[in-house]
Amino acid sequence: SMDLARGAGDWSCTVCYGCAGLLTGVFQGRSRTGCAVAYVLTNAVVVLWAWQGGAELPLLYEVFAASVLFLLLPESLLRKVRARLRREGTPDTADRAAAYVRDRLTHTAEAFRTLYESMRGSFRGHTPNDEDLSTVFDRAADKVCRRCALRDACWQRDYNGTFSALNDALPAMAERGRGEAGDFPQHFATRCLHFPQFLAAANEALTAALCRRQYQSRLQENRAAVFRQYGTLSTLLGQAASELSDSLTPDPAREKRLRRHLTALGLEGDAWVYYDRAGHLRCELAGPDLTPLRREGERAALSGLMGLPLHPAEEVSDGPAGTHLVFTQAEPLQAVMGAAARQKGGETVSGDAGGLLRTTDGLLYVMLCDGMGSGPAASRESKLAVRLLEQFLRAGVQADTALKTLNAALALRSEEEGGFTTVDLLELDLFTGAAVLYKFGAAPTYLRRGTSVSRITGGALPAGLTDGERTAPDVTRLQLERGDLVVLVSDGVADARDDQWLRDALSAFDGTSPKDLALTLVDGQDGGTGPSDDRTALVLRLELREEHP
Repeated sequence: SMDLARGAGDWSCTVCYGCAGLLTGVFQGRSRTGCAVAYVLTNAVVVLWAWQGGAELPLLYEVFAASVLFLLLPESLLRKVRARLRREGTPDTADRAAAYVRDRLTHTAEAFRTLYESMRGSFRGHTPNDEDLSTVFDRAADKVCRRCALRDACWQRDYNGTFSALNDALPAMAERGRGEAGDFPQHFATRCLHFPQFLAAANEALTAALCRRQYQSRLQENRAAVFRQYGTLSTLLGQAASELSDSLTPDPAREKRLRRHLTALGLEGDAWVYYDRAGHLRCELAGPDLTPLRREGERAALSGLMGLPLHPAEEVSDGPAGTHLVFTQAEPLQAVMGAAARQKGGETVSGDAGGLLRTTDGLLYVMLCDGMGSGPAASRESKLAVRLLEQFLRAGVQADTALKTLNAALALRSEEEGGFTTVDLLELDLFTGAAVLYKFGAAPTYLRRGTSVSRITGGALPAGLTDGERTAPDVTRLQLERGDLVVLVSDGVADARDDQWLRDALSAFDGTSPKDLALTLVDGQDGGTGPSDDRTALVLRLELREEHP
């Protein structure tokens, strides 16, 4: 434009300014002084190369003056200008959304791997089964009648009479689990030369056959449980595939503001803004060094930029490619937790185990498991249950599916080790206050609203005690409000028959410290004698988050 204003055929401005700017771009990202020097020197070389008298001298003066002004301008102003002039790259938010779903699939696979490792030792080889109870007489005859003088008479000439006598005795023997002399016809019992030995051999064979039949039944149940696991896995992967096929919703306007904000801060990297399936905002940023974004003040600035409160950054990775940070939308509600536990008197560890998990979807999970008995064995069972639940829930598996899978796994383990555990699982949506309480044979749960205390119980058996298509936890749906108190306890604290003192303690609680309330509950009414069972109490109070009005 400048050259056209000076007349046709004069391209000195284009050559001097354009060439100098082009070569200075090589120094992009380095010191401002280096860029200014490169610009001035390149301009001077081009001017001297195209020298035609003194007409080009003003170009040298202008470039030198502009470089000085460039060095004097504050860095903050230059960042704002760069943010406005920054060329937007092609958004690949869909790729980031797919990567997010793939991560969930990876976590699911890892959870099933842990499940497999925990079950692998429960399977043992088995010998061929014999379910035909009539064979007990063949085994007895082979053991007793082989050397008997009447063998041919009983088993050849009078085979039909012998066969009928044994068939008549079999139903009573099978129902009772062992045979008695009165089960056999009189003519058979008196004719047999070794009847007591024959009856003892038949009972021995019958006991073995009944054991094999029971083993076969349990084996079939185990196989059915494994098949159900395959069905569950198929369902989970189908859900994940469906989630992968559903494109998450990008927010181009917020994404553009976030990328400009990165440029204004002088940070290299890229940004993606989208909404997950629940409609909650997620901001992902990747770059070589995003340390300034971890500061509390910067999180507040990002919250203002997005128009929504955000959680502190969660670091997904920090490898050779740099840092990958994720900011998720903060929930309007928060849970204040208090926990306390005491092991049974004389034990070194508690058989109870608890867990707390908050997902990026805004769901809070509170877990309490009580292993059978007390001591190290009960501790192993309860900790395994909590660990498996955490892995499934973190992977995005729905709570009811995770609990059914856990129950099937523990049922298989109990075939060899005979253990089971109660399960209390509270699922709380911190965006809406909707809650679901799942119970597998657990002690009552208590809800306090105001000064009123209600008790929630269930009739399901503990996890791992039985398995089948109809085996499921008790489910209670709640709508919690600000100030509500939820208390999960193991059966060592109180049961439904003797819990008035606990209800009184909840009614009298002033709401100051959930931890103090948990300590009060596990201390119970010992009178200093020590607990007769493991005791654990988890207290949750729902509050409004400070960032929300």
